[in-house]
Amino acid sequence: MGKRAVYGIQFSDRTHYGDLIAQKQLLLKHYEKTKLDTTNLLLEIAELYIERCDDLDDKLSEDEIERDLNEYLQKAIRICNNVYRKKGHEDMILARIYELLIQCYKKLDFHESAVGGCKKLLVILKRNSPVDISRIQRVYKTLGDLYYTNGHNQKEALFSDFQNAWENYSLERDVLEALKESTDSCDETFSRLILSSNVNMGVILSKIHDPEFKAERFFVAATELAQKLNDPEAERECWHEFGKFFQRNGRWDSAMMCQKKEIKITKMLNLKEEEVACRIDNIKLYLEIEKFDECKKHFKRIKDLTTELEDESLHSEITSLVWDIESIHKEIKEVPLEEPLGRAKLYLELGKRNLP
Repeated sequence: MGKRAVYGIQFSDRTHYGDLIAQKQLLLKHYEKTKLDTTNLLLEIAELYIERCDDLDDKLSEDEIERDLNEYLQKAIRICNNVYRKKGHEDMILARIYELLIQCYKKLDFHESAVGGCKKLLVILKRNSPVDISRIQRVYKTLGDLYYTNGHNQKEALFSDFQNAWENYSLERDVLEALKESTDSCDETFSRLILSSNVNMGVILSKIHDPEFKAERFFVAATELAQKLNDPEAERECWHEFGKFFQRNGRWDSAMMCQKKEIKITKMLNLKEEEVACRIDNIKLYLEIEKFDECKKHFKRIKDLTTELEDESLHSEITSLVWDIESIHKEIKEVPLEEPLGRAKLYLELGKRNLP
């Protein structure tokens, strides 16, 4: 793994966060006690705790990972809050505190705290001159992501979440358009920001009222840009979202075209888990339009992949499901129209069948 620099310290083995944090804490005891120096050092320690969460031992159990995540993030939050309580900070220090807190709140799924932190951060960034427009762009994107994610939370979703996501993604888009005037058109980093924005705008517009059908144009732009960047993984993600968009709108042929392109890329990149997921999506689509023979064409490839992935039960589940749904459809066609109750029972049974 390549080396990564954190405030001038380089390390190749990212499991040494504990040592790095201990070094910083030791420095605190012997540092020249100027407020700014101490503040920066404390925030560096908080950032190391946050970074540590992205490199936990993959051999840990889910409970152990959750325990460690909570421990490190709570430590980072306590440090930031303690620093914040010391009055008289410059705005750039306050902005940094909020940026770190927002990262913690996002990882802990503290939606309201993360949203509140973003709004306070925007106030700080906008009252400074010159305005750091790139940081503002990132905050709008974060807000869009937060609202979009919460919109899928079955317990906490609000009716306004997707609308709020669209508003913030749109504000981010406005900032990107402003940045475009001063950015080299060959700048790959900026092109990837546009690519991300295109996908986000397409996805969110497909979930709200879109009378001008802008969603499709954003998906087209995203796919073309991914191809221009020669980024097959990004292109695969674009086809995936594009296909879901067409399927939601009942445009089956277009959805199938997107899924076939996605499958082709997963095979090229040897993304076995993603290929299985995409083939199951394709089966779902064919089940909707009752093309059972097309579903069965995937069986052998899914069996081969799930065998390699040591998850053969998934193959059994999906094949059984296709056979069961096909059988129910045949029964429905055999029930006379004069027996609506019998047909209703079969449709109810059909509705109970859920795809993995």
